[in-house]
Amino acid sequence: MAGVGKTIVKQVSKDKSIFGRFDCHAWITVSQSSTPKELLKEVLDKFCKGGGEALPQFHSTLDQQSLIDAVRDYLQHKRVLITTRNMDVALQCKTSSSVQIHELHPLPYEKSWELFCKKVFWHECNDLCPPKLEVICGRTVKRCHGLPLAIAVIGGLLSTKEKVAFEFQKLIENLDSELVTNPLLTGTSRILALSYDDLPFYLKPCFLYFDIYPEGYEIDAFSLTKQWIAEGFVKFERGKTPEEVAEQYLIELITRSLLQVSSFNLCDGKVEMCRVHDLYREMIIRKMDDLGFIQLKVFKFHNTHISFLPKSIGKLQNLETLDLRNTNVDSLPREIYRLKKLCHLLAFTYRTWREGISVGHGIRRITSLQTLQDVDVSRSGEKVIKELGQLKMLRMLNLLRVQTQHASILSDSVSEMKKLESLTISVHGVGVFNFRFLSPMPQLKKICFNGKLENFSDLVTNAKNLVSLSLFHSSLADGAMMCLENMPNLAHLSICDGEYEGKTLHFQGMLPSLKVLHLRNLYELDSVIIDRGALPILKLFSLGGTLLLKDVPSGIQYLEKLETFEIYDMSEEFEQNICESKIMKLVIIGSRKLDFQIEVVMLSEIQLTLTAKYHTSAYSAGRVTCYELIQLWDMSSG
Repeated sequence: MAGVGKTIVKQVSKDKSIFGRFDCHAWITVSQSSTPKELLKEVLDKFCKGGGEALPQFHSTLDQQSLIDAVRDYLQHKRVLITTRNMDVALQCKTSSSVQIHELHPLPYEKSWELFCKKVFWHECNDLCPPKLEVICGRTVKRCHGLPLAIAVIGGLLSTKEKVAFEFQKLIENLDSELVTNPLLTGTSRILALSYDDLPFYLKPCFLYFDIYPEGYEIDAFSLTKQWIAEGFVKFERGKTPEEVAEQYLIELITRSLLQVSSFNLCDGKVEMCRVHDLYREMIIRKMDDLGFIQLKVFKFHNTHISFLPKSIGKLQNLETLDLRNTNVDSLPREIYRLKKLCHLLAFTYRTWREGISVGHGIRRITSLQTLQDVDVSRSGEKVIKELGQLKMLRMLNLLRVQTQHASILSDSVSEMKKLESLTISVHGVGVFNFRFLSPMPQLKKICFNGKLENFSDLVTNAKNLVSLSLFHSSLADGAMMCLENMPNLAHLSICDGEYEGKTLHFQGMLPSLKVLHLRNLYELDSVIIDRGALPILKLFSLGGTLLLKDVPSGIQYLEKLETFEIYDMSEEFEQNICESKIMKLVIIGSRKLDFQIEVVMLSEIQLTLTAKYHTSAYSAGRVTCYELIQLWDMSSG
């Protein structure tokens, strides 16, 4: 990222107390106009001059390969330091284990504040901020997000102002114009602009698209890439879907440090939320004022009170994304089926519970649909469910209130969706739902099922590449876990809200990729057993509302990668056993990063005892760390 501190390395390299320890040194700047041959000549020239050696004969006429060989000779047993804002460059330089990548991170708040005060209040005693300015200065420092260049430049500008809150507030509010007009900030503008100018043509509109988001807004990566596609920013690449290309664009912007990742998805490791630095956003706004080219193909009514769509929506022939999530719209006009380019239809409403949108006959005409979420099929009948099978491009399908008698028809339709990656089915009623895949679904990555399943083993056998499986009210039979042992990619497993028909949940096989395990409200379950070697990379184990379970899961000490064991709404006996179990103590000691969380809704005597012996913050946060818990055990054992 521009301004995070890479250039300071060049300044340090000029310090005689540092470079004086070396026989010679050279600093090479790679510009956008540089050619490999020119760079090689410059390296050779500076090393020879720095070391007091003569240049190789005829070096100016050497071809590129000869220059490479000469430079390699000079760099043998030398130390080479490369700074870049592009992670791809750094990774290409890592040709052996001896090459180390040091990623610079933004400054923590304390260091940011220290740097800011040195810049702004350098003439004050001990560089201290006057109390009357602490609030406005604190907001300003947070706005810089730990970026040293931003802190230094904005701090330098504030140092020229009268030290009164009014002047500071006025400058911060007018920072946009200051970035352009104030000569003190031309360096920042130049650095920010360089990051943009260096982008390939296909990334520039994607980056400028952040103009539509408010300052400091955290952006859902999935929605962002969908909108890029809808806007036509994503170019065709043979052998790749538009979604794959868009995700590639997102990663490239992150690699170039133009985007900051806020969070990753724990299961698949993909970017979940991201944001753009405020200074970059201001540059984007200025660029947009100059270009003004984006015309939206996305209709977003998300979180509005709209209750119906006009028939005129059928005139939006280029519409690709229609977002009706959390609105009052519960049905669609027939004119919607004229939208031949519609790829993503997102809709649900909350009244007393989450409800879907009703679709009618004709949904089969929108053959470009890739996302259909959430559809209430209780009022649609068999014909609409059959039509779903003609939507061959679907990748995500969420169906609510599916009737048990429609299981066979839905099985036929879903089996036609060869590109389907995510499937959610919520069954209406208490009967058994006889749903199955009629053929293997190797592309399917996620299943969320709410209802009693009759063919669980058949279902998972035909979906062996699942990454996420969530089951609610599914009445799984004893031994169901054995069906999952041959699923090499399963990273997230939730079994919730149902009568697990066995008394024991036994993890015998490895489940080699499982990272997250949720067991909730399994009313008949009274024991959990984990064999040695099972769940080898499990990080989060969440257990709650399973009141017949009295003992700590047997074998939990084998979970060496476990970071969080979360319990809630468990019996007092279980909580007592958690505190008294020697096995539990070993688990905590053996897990280097384990945070033991006690998040009990009904405050138990055990929790009160723990917090009273240590400190009240653990009580208020509902969390006791591994180290604290070990200390408490040590005290209780004398």
